[in-house]
Parts: sequence; C-alpha cells; structure tokens
Amino acid sequence: MDRSSATTTGARSAAGRLRPAAGRLSILVALISCTTAAANAQDVASHPSGAAAHAQGAAGESQFIGFQSTLTRTQYRSLSRFNERRTARQIARTPGAWASRVPVDAYGRPLGGQPSLLAQQPEPHWSTGGQSSAVRLTSVTQPMDAAAAQTQQPDGAKEPETYGAKPVDNTLEFLRRQSVLLKRGESQFDTGAVFTNFDFDFPVPIVGGIARADLRQRLLYTPLAYRYGLTDRVQVYTSLPVGWANGQTSIVGQSQSVNQGGLGDLNAGCNVKLREGQTCCPEVIGTFGFTAPTGVYTSPIFATVPGAGLGQGMWAINTQLLLINVYDPVVIFYGGGYRHLFEREFNSILYAAGEQFNYQMGVGFAVNERVTLSSAFQGYYITDTYINRERIQGSNIEPMTMRFAVTITRPKRIIEPFAMFGLTEFAPKASVGIVVTFY
Repeated sequence: MDRSSATTTGARSAAGRLRPAAGRLSILVALISCTTAAANAQDVASHPSGAAAHAQGAAGESQFIGFQSTLTRTQYRSLSRFNERRTARQIARTPGAWASRVPVDAYGRPLGGQPSLLAQQPEPHWSTGGQSSAVRLTSVTQPMDAAAAQTQQPDGAKEPETYGAKPVDNTLEFLRRQSVLLKRGESQFDTGAVFTNFDFDFPVPIVGGIARADLRQRLLYTPLAYRYGLTDRVQVYTSLPVGWANGQTSIVGQSQSVNQGGLGDLNAGCNVKLREGQTCCPEVIGTFGFTAPTGVYTSPIFATVPGAGLGQGMWAINTQLLLINVYDPVVIFYGGGYRHLFEREFNSILYAAGEQFNYQMGVGFAVNERVTLSSAFQGYYITDTYINRERIQGSNIEPMTMRFAVTITRPKRIIEPFAMFGLTEFAPKASVGIVVTFY
C-alpha cells in the first residue's frame, strides 16, 4: 500500500471516529442553549407571581424551543425527555402557579393523575426535509394563551367566572300571602279547593233546665285571590272565596240544617315591607286591610270565629305585623295583629262581636330550590260579645290552629297542599285543601 492510499484510509477512519463525537457535541450544544434560555426566562419571571410569571416563562421558553434545528430521531428523543423534566420542575417552582400545589416525582412529573404541561400541548411538527434519517423540530411547547393565564390568577385577583342565570330563590313562597315577594308590575292569582269542618257545642236554656246545643259548619270553597306588586316594597291583594256552606244545629234530639252557596266576603288591603332583612335583623312586613260583607252568612254566632263561614256579615278592618328571619335553608316567622268588626243588626238585635287579637309563629324548611316544608301555629283571643250594647259575660273564646303545608314551585305556578287542625274547642276541627298559584 502506497503512502497516498494509506493517507486516504486514515482520513476515512478518523472521519468515522469523529462523526459520533460530532453528534454528541451537537446534543450538548443544544442542551446548553436550552438551559441558558430557560434560565433567562426564569429570571424574567422571578418577580411577578401567579399566572403572569407562568405566562412570561412559557413565552421566553417558546422563543428558544421554536428554533429550527435539524436533529436525528434519537437526538430529538433525548432532547424531548430532558426538556419535559426541566419544564415540569420549572413550573413546580414557579410562585403562584398551579403546579406549585401539585406534588411531583423524582423526574419532575406531577403525581396524583394530574396532567403534565407537555401532555396538554399539540404534537410536534415533523418534517423529513428530504432525509429519512433526520427530522426537523419546529415546536415542542407552546406559550399559554391569555385565557389560560387568567384562570391561574391567585384568589382575590379576579372575580370567579359564572355560567348561566342565577337560580331563583323560592324559599319564601310559602309566605306569599303575607310577605312582599312581588316586584313592580308582577302579579299572582290563586285558586284551588278547600274543605273545612267546624264542630262545637254551647249551653242553651230550655224549660226545666239547660241543654247542650251542637253546632256544625261545613265549608267547601275555592279560595280565589289576586296579588299585584305596586312597587318593590308595596304589594296589594284581594280575595273572594266562592263555594258552599252547610250549617247544622242540634238541640235535644232535634236538628236543623241550612245550605247556602255563592260568594264570600271580600277582603282587600296591602302588604308593605317596612324594613329589609339582614343577617341579625328580621325583615318586617306590615299588613293593612278591610273586609266587606259581600257573602252569605248563617248565624252571628259563627261571625266571632275567623273563617267559620263564607261570610261574617260585618264590616271589619285589620292590621298585622310579621317578622321574618332567614337562616338558609330555614325560615322563622312570627308576629301578631288586630281585627275589629263593626256592630250590625241581626233580626232586630244589635250584635257586636268581640275584639280580635291574633298571634302566629312558624318555620319553613327549603328542601331544595323548588320544595319548601312549613308549619304554622296561629291563635286568637276574642273578647266578650255585646248584644244590644250589653256585655255577655264569659263569651270570650280562644281558637288555636296548627297548619302543615308543602309548597312546590314549578314554572309559572305554585302548588301547595295543606292540612290544618284545631287545637281548641272553637277552632275548626280540620281543614284540608290545595292552593294553586299562577304567576
């Protein structure tokens, strides 16, 4: 072998030995450049916190990672593994970033099933560039968009984003006849069916002594009512029951029954919100109303008991004060009022019912945004009756009742089945029904 061929062979051997070294050198240069760019991005992001730091770091990193470099497939995989570990560690150390709250393993990968940053990025674009053994890396990671950066702001930096309309609060709908729930221009209309039974006795003089008289009153009616919001604090109302009444009187084995039907007494007035409810203070509702004797009535004896007939046959005025405390999902209400019935003549007898003082208290529980369970206790103290301007001693009465109801709110209507029971002698024995409200 001559000297020229030996030289050529030696050169080829040296070139073969240098080619792997050159490949490793190119990887080393890429790694050093990657580390330098990441350090610069981290310095820029060191002072801001939260999403701003993360966004700046990702932007600086993308400027370097986006370089056009031709690498072999093996070189790309090595660089990708290194870059993924470095990126995960950088995010984990960024103040205020979401990754700071996620534990990572020895390679910087988040634990607990949390997705890594690279797992959320698009796949890199591969370009053969005309060579099957080489590929071109155009982008490994992408900078986070503004929307993603805003979602990583620390608590208190921005109001939480809401979706859809705010749910309507129907907790107080079971108090819709006493409270002010309607806004200006809104209205509600009630209908339904109610059956009420009264049964009580009283002594009557007869020849040779005193006998007991039994009085029974049965009512079946529709509680028609209408409410309208004049303002956000004032609500007017009117009610006019329509139905049938049966009165039965039994004395010493003799019984007399009277059936009547038609309209009841007209009640009207307004509810005024006197004070808004707060955390430690109740909402205060004032009610002012009157009663017009438009309905049929049976006996002035029943006129002393509220709700004992379709009509009481007397003009009346009333006022009421209601206090409401809301401890979501529980509502507590209580209050009292006064009602005066004007005297009138029945069969040439001047009759004046006693003054009526009422009191109530109850609780409501919102099972969910549509269903509320409620119970209410109501009592009256009615003073002595006057006949021909003379007081009838011992004629005062104290009817008391307990009412249970379920208020179900549906689109454009409210359904409320209820049951009421008397607790004293002159209270209704029982009253059951259902009230349907349209709005």
